Amino acid sequence: MAGDLQLLSLDAEHPGIPLDAKATRRGDEHHEAVRYKDALSRFIAWAVIVETGIVAFRETFIENMIYILGYMTNSFSTIKFSGIVLLLGQRFRHLNEVAQRSKDSSMPVQKYLAVDFRVIHQLHNSLMNASESLSSQYSWPLLAWLISLCGHSVANLYFLIDWLVSTTESVNTRWSLVACIAWWVVVFASQLLLLHIACHYTSSEANNIGSILFDWKSFAVSRSYRIESSLHLINRRLNFSAAGCFHVNLPLLRSITALLTTYLVLLLQFQA
Repeated sequence: MAGDLQLLSLDAEHPGIPLDAKATRRGDEHHEAVRYKDALSRFIAWAVIVETGIVAFRETFIENMIYILGYMTNSFSTIKFSGIVLLLGQRFRHLNEVAQRSKDSSMPVQKYLAVDFRVIHQLHNSLMNASESLSSQYSWPLLAWLISLCGHSVANLYFLIDWLVSTTESVNTRWSLVACIAWWVVVFASQLLLLHIACHYTSSEANNIGSILFDWKSFAVSRSYRIESSLHLINRRLNFSAAGCFHVNLPLLRSITALLTTYLVLLLQFQA
């Protein structure tokens, strides 16, 4: 796994791939700014959750932190996995752009040199190996995250709606509970959305390059190999599987949303 991840950098080891020092520096600065903003937003979100929890449930800071610590650990694991997957997706996207430009190298493109097909094929294979290894290692954790996030999301939404219409609690107590649960809903829903977007984005970018490379070689003037030898580029597809039960992507998120909405409506009807 570590050896494959070292191959994610498209650097000087492959001289055909153009590198712009200024663009690279701007990209690094942008990623650094994004990381700082992400860390700051997470800190603010958890600080608000801690404060609203203390007010709503009348707990001490230590009691609240003990309760929240497990959720924070799980949240950081989910975000870390999503970040690695998105990084792979960015590498696949860059490789797709390089392959597409090299395929269209007959057109006048300034300051760009076509990259050899074998280099792109090698990089694609390395990225696929790293992605498949990551998917295999996180297959069961991914299923556990999805079950946990879905369960907590629907449970918190149920209590949120219940407390919004409740008349048994005082106004101040009710709205403090609503604020606390609303923040929990935001945290769980954002993690669920992040997981699906990351997996869908990376899978789409990884599966696009196969058709680009196949078209490139199938329409080449010089064909020193059989077309069948490139069919594996299309047939080898990347999907992030949750313990082999289903593929994690945006269509799955739509199905989960519909299912959880139906279940939530049934719960509210029984409660009424």
